[in-house]
Amino acid sequence: MSALEANTKKARGLARFLNIPGGITMAEAHERGCEKLESLRARCIADMDDSLSSIGGYLNLFSGEPPGAVRQELHRLSCCVLSLAGTFERDALSKAAYSLCRLLDGTDAPGHWDREAVDVHFSAMRLLFKPDRISPKAQAYLIDGLNKVSTQAKAGNP
Repeated sequence: MSALEANTKKARGLARFLNIPGGITMAEAHERGCEKLESLRARCIADMDDSLSSIGGYLNLFSGEPPGAVRQELHRLSCCVLSLAGTFERDALSKAAYSLCRLLDGTDAPGHWDREAVDVHFSAMRLLFKPDRISPKAQAYLIDGLNKVSTQAKAGNP
């Protein structure tokens, strides 16, 4: 594409709003975005708490292997925690939720459900929900342990 074509090509999407006289700067846009996120923090933390409570509720309903639809819902709820925790600087909780998602990915086939591995992930997530309960060093050890549990469970090793 020639320089002339590039200059005459019509901008699309957000590019239409860049460099408009009187528009906001990138720094201002970033600041507004941060303010909007901060305004959502309490609601999102409540959503994470609700998701964790729902995971616990589902786990309390089944002592054995839950049906596929329940496993899918556990995965969805874990993804909710994963994304919200990552957005609001709760890295250890986000990593624990990711590890649970990885674990649940391997439970689609009957007989691959590892209740103990799921329980330890859920317990860790409840603990990490309140980040002041555990030091950053202990959080790192906990995440490392969860990743090992998830890997071993997926490989079929007790």
